[in-house]
Amino acid sequence: MSDTPFGFGLPPEEPENGDEGKKKDPTEGGQSAGGAGNPFGFGPGAGGDNPFAAMFGSMNPNDLGAAFQQLGQMLSYEGGPVNWDMAKQIARQTVSQGTPDGTKDASVGPSERTAVDEALRLADLWLDGVTSMPSGSVSTVAWSRAEWVEA
Repeated sequence: MSDTPFGFGLPPEEPENGDEGKKKDPTEGGQSAGGAGNPFGFGPGAGGDNPFAAMFGSMNPNDLGAAFQQLGQMLSYEGGPVNWDMAKQIARQTVSQGTPDGTKDASVGPSERTAVDEALRLADLWLDGVTSMPSGSVSTVAWSRAEWVEA
């Protein structure tokens, strides 16, 4: 009897479809490129001696440390239901990283401000005819993401 618990051993070497004469390719049939001793993808084939490389990839240890530091700050907060300082800090970090396509946050120029002003005027004109509430807009302001975070 084996010491290995049920379901955690290596897969059997028996053919599944009755083709006993053919040899299976080691990379097909559920075995990974790590070899027969590596049924779950850990080990030399998927990250060397580091078993966490298969889960976390090539994560920088500094990033992991910063994530744990931020988690510690979140768990140690004793104020109200929202930690506004941390929310502002995370918003600043998100804005400074930019968008996934590499676009950085740019300040709003005169053409964008004019477009926002015209869009608000058009919305006000349309809503004025279909609602009984008076217009409440006095001025328009267009902000960049960083300006919005700091407002």
